[in-house]
Amino acid sequence: MSTIKCIIVDDDFDCIKHMTLLLNQFEKEFKIINVAKNYEEAVFLIDTDLVFLDIDLRSEKNGFDVLYNIKFKNIAVVFTTRFDQFMIQAIRCSAFDYLLKPIEIEDIEKLLIRLKKKKKQELSF
Repeated sequence: MSTIKCIIVDDDFDCIKHMTLLLNQFEKEFKIINVAKNYEEAVFLIDTDLVFLDIDLRSEKNGFDVLYNIKFKNIAVVFTTRFDQFMIQAIRCSAFDYLLKPIEIEDIEKLLIRLKKKKKQELSF
């Protein structure tokens, strides 16, 4: 599997730092292309394979607004949030995964397994 280009969208610097540290442990699999701290930056910068997307961006626009804006791009979306009440909405929006903060290394390992499985299925068609 080739390196997955990703972007982290989160308004919390500590969460960005934590996610970066986690993903850097999988440097052969993930390459962080960019970081966005709000809706405007996210919509402008998202041009990757995968987006780690926080729901609460502490503004009028949230992670779902970002998702709706990029819905026609072929990008896997992984919500990263402290709130479990948005899971159903995320599923209905075809999110690839939904990780609850604080995100652990095991969450990233499981995500990577699912991504590899999805990639393998796509290649078999």
